[in-house]
Amino acid sequence: MHNSLRTFFLMAAVAAILTAPATGWAKTKKLEAEAPLVATENAPLGASGEIDFRLKDDRMDLKIEIEDVPLGAYDVVIDGILRGSLTVVTTMDGPEGELEFRNRASDSKIFLDFDPAGLVVQIQQADVTLLAGVVPDLDINDPASANHEDKFPKQKLKIDMTPTVAAGPDAKGKIKYKSNQKGADLDLKAKDFPEGTYDLVVNDVVIMSFFYKGRGQGQLRFSTRPRGQSLPLNFDPAGATFRIVQGDTDFFTATLTAAVPLPAVAGPGELEVELAPTGVQPLASGEAEYEEEPDKKEFSVEIEDVTPGTYDLFVDGINVGMIIATSTSEGVKGEIEFRNPLGDDLGKTLLNFDPRGKTVQVLQGGVVILGADFPTSS
Repeated sequence: MHNSLRTFFLMAAVAAILTAPATGWAKTKKLEAEAPLVATENAPLGASGEIDFRLKDDRMDLKIEIEDVPLGAYDVVIDGILRGSLTVVTTMDGPEGELEFRNRASDSKIFLDFDPAGLVVQIQQADVTLLAGVVPDLDINDPASANHEDKFPKQKLKIDMTPTVAAGPDAKGKIKYKSNQKGADLDLKAKDFPEGTYDLVVNDVVIMSFFYKGRGQGQLRFSTRPRGQSLPLNFDPAGATFRIVQGDTDFFTATLTAAVPLPAVAGPGELEVELAPTGVQPLASGEAEYEEEPDKKEFSVEIEDVTPGTYDLFVDGINVGMIIATSTSEGVKGEIEFRNPLGDDLGKTLLNFDPRGKTVQVLQGGVVILGADFPTSS
C-alpha cells in the first residue's frame, strides 16, 4: 500500500449487477478523488491547480489542471520524473491548461504506464516548481477506499442578513450556501452600507478583514475547493452565526440554522496522527495532534529529523502557517501550535480552521516532505 495521503473530497461507489450468474456477483468498482495543486512562493499570485484521479475496474484516469498562470508551456513532473507538458491558453474562464493520462490507448491522452497513487506532482517552468500536490492514494481493491464515508451533504440554502441601524436604511445582505458530495461553497453579499474596513466574524471568531468602498455590492466567496477569488472554507457554516462588524458595532447578522453539518465536524476529544515521509527526506517524521475541550480547541504539528530550515504547513491544500526546524540536543525539530480562543498565549496562532478529516502536509519549496489524512474521530 502507498502511504495514505487521501484527499478530504474522496468519493467511492460500488455497484452490483443483479443479473450476474449464480457463480458470483459481477461488480463495477469506481473510485474518484481530487486534490489541490498548491502554489509555491515562486508561483504568480492567484495560481492554482487540481489533480483528478479516477479508477474504474482496471482502468485508471489521471488529469492535471492548472489555471490563472501566464500563457505558455509547463512541465508536469510526477515522482521526480518528467511525464509530459501542458499548454496554458486563454479560455472564457481565464488562463487554463490540462494534461490527461489513461492506462489504455487513447488519441487524446498520454499512456499511463505507472501507478500514480500517492505520488508527488510538480508543475514546473524552467526547472522551477510553481505548483505542487499529491495524487490521492486510491486502491480499487481497498475496502477502506470503497467505503469511505466522508461525503458532504447535498443542500442549498439562501438567507438574508439582517442589517442593524448602523448599516443604514438601504443596507442589504444575503448568504448563499450549497454543498454536494464533492465540496461546499459559501457566498456572502452585502451592499449600501458605510465605507470602511470591516471584520467577518463567525461564531465569535474573526475569519477575515475586508474593505468596502461604500457603494455597489461587496462579495466574499469561500469554498472547500478555492480557486480564483475564492477563499478557503475552513470553518463549518452549519448553525453558525455570521456578523459583519466594525470595532464593537454590528452592521449585519445572520444564522445558518437549517444547514447540515459538514462531515469533518466531530465532538470534543483528542485526536492524533503520525505524518508519513514522502521519500524526499526519508528520515523525516512528524505528528499532528488536535484537542478539543468545552472552552478551547488546540491543534499542533511537530516535525523531527528533517533538514534545518523553514517549512510550510498545509491543511486541505491551504497554507496555514510556517514551521522553523532547528538543531537541538535531541536532533532537528520544529513545531507550530494553534489555539482558539487565543487567550494570553502569544506563542500560539489563532486556530480558525478545522483539521479533522483534512489532509495535513508539510512542504518545503513547494515539495511535500510529510503528510497524512487527519482522522475525524478516534
